[in-house]
Formats: sequence, C-alpha cells, structure tokens
Amino acid sequence: MDRINTSPSRRTIIGGVGLATVACVALPTKAVSPTGSPDYAIEAAWERRQTAYAAFKVVDDLAEEQRLWAVVDTAEEIIRSTNARTPKGVLIQLWCALYHSTAALSQEQDDAVTRGDLDAVDAEDRMLDWNARLMIAAMRSLKAMEA
Repeated sequence: MDRINTSPSRRTIIGGVGLATVACVALPTKAVSPTGSPDYAIEAAWERRQTAYAAFKVVDDLAEEQRLWAVVDTAEEIIRSTNARTPKGVLIQLWCALYHSTAALSQEQDDAVTRGDLDAVDAEDRMLDWNARLMIAAMRSLKAMEA
C-alpha cells in the first residue's frame, strides 16, 4: 500500500517566504569550477545549504531566518535542476531527497542528514522507513564508487 505523506514539509512551515526570493535570484547552474569538478555547481550549492542550516541554530531574527530559507531554497533548486555527472553530485542530490522525504527524524538524525554524515545516518538506518533505508543503500554504493 502506498503511503501518502500528509505532514507539512519544512518549507510549508515557514510559509514559502523564501520562494519569492528564489524566483528573483538567478544563479547559474553551470558554474566554472576552480576545482575542476564537473559537479562544481552542485557542490557549491551543497556548501551554501550546509552553511545556512548551521546558521539556523543561532538565529533569533525572523528576517535573518527568512534570508537563510532563501539561501536553502536557491541551493536546493540548483541541486535539483542540475544534472549530476559524478557519484558525489548524485550523492548530494540524494541527501536533499532524504532530508525532505523523512518527516520523523530525531535532532541527531536531522543534523547528520543536513551535514551529509553517512556513517551517523547509516548507524541509525533501522530506525528509518523503507524508502529512506533504500536511499541510504544507494548512498553507500555511490560513496564506494568514489573510493
């Protein structure tokens, strides 16, 4: 039987405030890579997303929180809309998918998913639902391809 997720997403909780900003900010999805990585745009967006999520822990200003959501939304749109060309790029896309498809994470699991800590998430794999566990299996495979 298919499960329909009716719980609000992290984006709907904030009311989509950052989405208006995202529509006004145009960032290229084919950035020139100073590192030579074919997935530079995805990797740079992932770093901006991680930095924004880390900043949420110390923000107590609504305007700053909305600005951070705009950063996250813009970064995730780049991650979503850019075709990955390496296992690392696909892994980043899966991290975002896992984050948005798993509603009932503990704070520790949420932090591990947000920072892309496969070892920490994998250790708690049995606590997650089946689709999350399958994503984690794919992530493990991609990580092994990078080695």
